[in-house]
Amino acid sequence: MRIDRATLVADLNQFVRADSGVIVGGPGVGKSYALGELGNQLDAQGTAYLFLMIDTLGEVAEADLRRELGYEGTDFIASLAATDLLEEKGILIIDGYDAARNERTQKNALELIRRARQELRGKWNVVVSVRTYDARKSPELLDLFGKGTVDSGRVDPGIPCRHFVIPALDDQDLDQLRATSPELSKILDSSTGDFKSLLRTPFHLWLLEKLLPDLGDLEQLAQIRSEVQLLRLF
Repeated sequence: MRIDRATLVADLNQFVRADSGVIVGGPGVGKSYALGELGNQLDAQGTAYLFLMIDTLGEVAEADLRRELGYEGTDFIASLAATDLLEEKGILIIDGYDAARNERTQKNALELIRRARQELRGKWNVVVSVRTYDARKSPELLDLFGKGTVDSGRVDPGIPCRHFVIPALDDQDLDQLRATSPELSKILDSSTGDFKSLLRTPFHLWLLEKLLPDLGDLEQLAQIRSEVQLLRLF
């Protein structure tokens, strides 16, 4: 199952090239996927970028960064600042800020972002992805990105900084699935209420796709009202 969100990724590309900012969206909505597609575009365009995933960086201490990235020197941010990028800015993508669950990791991740914003300004744009709920509960993170113009229209009025929203799937996205899978098309057409809303989240669609070969009776899906119920069925 694949949904082509080319317009969304093109808007995201424009967003990260223009300035630093925060990428927000609900859980399972496809933030990491969109950033991965963005990386493919940046590769094709010859733009320097570095993709960091918080959940692979331990406590996000200097030793963790060096072990993951294998850079020379004693300081990660200083190493990036010293990188020769010619005339074009690089893009530093930090994915999954909300994955920093303990206090030490959160503190280290925030300090990494703070230093990147301060010391790489004018040379690297810094982009951080975070779930919308966690963004609203992280004023220190949002303060680092200030206010800024966003031309894409993909914004959330409750987030007071330069940001870009990865939305749930729209009707055109779902129509792509209808064209490729008759069984999914039948489920999408018959779904109502809460279950229909669930199917606008890519992660829930992935669960459903995995369920279908062994599901047998599709009537079981009529009882689904929440992600928890869908996970239990999975």
